[in-house]
Amino acid sequence: RKVIEEYAGQNKTEMLTEIENGLSRIEKEVTGIIETLGDRTSLYAAIQHLLISGNVLLHVQPEKLKVFSLRSYVCKRDPDGNLLNIIVREEIAEEALPKSVLKKIQKAKREQNDTDTTYVTHELYTCIKRVGNKWAVWQECEDITVGTPGTYPLDKCPWIPLRLYRSEEEDYGRGYVEQFYGSLQSLEILSTAINEAGAASAKIVFLVHPGAITKAEDLTRADNLAFVVGQRSDIDTLQVDKMNDFNVTKTQTQELKRDLAKVFLMQSSVQRDAERVTAEEIRYLAQELETALGGLYSVLGKEFQKPYITMRIHYLQEEGKIDKFEEGINPETVTGVDAIGRGQDANSLLEYGSAVFKTMPQLASQYINVHGYLKALAAAMAVDDSVILKNEETIAQEQQQAQQATQQEQLMKALPNAVNAGGRILQDQMNTQTKEDNTNV
Repeated sequence: RKVIEEYAGQNKTEMLTEIENGLSRIEKEVTGIIETLGDRTSLYAAIQHLLISGNVLLHVQPEKLKVFSLRSYVCKRDPDGNLLNIIVREEIAEEALPKSVLKKIQKAKREQNDTDTTYVTHELYTCIKRVGNKWAVWQECEDITVGTPGTYPLDKCPWIPLRLYRSEEEDYGRGYVEQFYGSLQSLEILSTAINEAGAASAKIVFLVHPGAITKAEDLTRADNLAFVVGQRSDIDTLQVDKMNDFNVTKTQTQELKRDLAKVFLMQSSVQRDAERVTAEEIRYLAQELETALGGLYSVLGKEFQKPYITMRIHYLQEEGKIDKFEEGINPETVTGVDAIGRGQDANSLLEYGSAVFKTMPQLASQYINVHGYLKALAAAMAVDDSVILKNEETIAQEQQQAQQATQQEQLMKALPNAVNAGGRILQDQMNTQTKEDNTNV
């Protein structure tokens, strides 16, 4: 609102650029605060779960991010994929339970004649259920309610069940490795065969011909550099004559590794096997692979990034670390092809600026708003322009000072000429006066 009031009646492009720069600064500030919370380690573990099992549950707390594997929770969705219910199982120590709950558990055990006192942990179940336009949440331990049931707003639930590939008929997702299970299994079988063959080839066994003069016992008992009676022709070495077969297996293994490296976006997979590979070629191949996974990023953007960043911003606003947004302003995530397009905006600005300033250096400054161009480039690159760019007032003051300095310099240069001209005029006047006096005399 402040930006709109400040730029009211001015250029619409300048106003939009200033708004984008302001949002970019907020984005960078929130990202910096999140980095200090240490969520990256938990998210790395969550991504591993997604790649393998296709499912993981996140609990976004103000001070940390907790990760639950598929063994620790169940969920239910409607046919459209909307979440309806989550049940989470955790192990909790007796010391961590409230005393009132612990007394009820011990009383229930006595009523059931359960004299086992070896329990040091209990199973704590947390249920999150959608009720109307909110989430109802409560906890139970040994069929006893723990704490006070609560509620969450519909768009601010800290429990986020993720799935990598969604299916409308299933409550859970599919893992990334499931698509390449055949290749992974084949690679495992071939690698095992190569390892076993290598172990067999590494085993050294000597063969002594039957009826030979050389005795196997003498060779076995002989020390290093010892002399043994025998003939060289009596001894052979056992060999595995499978080199051609091993080459076929090795070639197949290398092809599988190369294909899997591409689907898992390893950097070595996008570099061509040649002496000279340009950076543009590598950038193009990497972008092609990322574009192919744009649909996957879109699912994560909707089901993970937006709920996660919404909760983080909510916690930061409650703690007073950032200002609360006005009504109607909601965070949005940019992923997949759109995220690539955002970076493409910066590349387009760079290419355009390079082409204009190189081909028409004199006309460029006349027709292009350089300050606006720099602000637009900073917004496209998510750079805080308030730190590196001068504002309009500073630029105007510096231009005025430069103009005054130029005028003063010109005045100082013109002063000697003016003095000389004044001296010549005065001399001419004196000469004229002298002539007139002589005439009168």
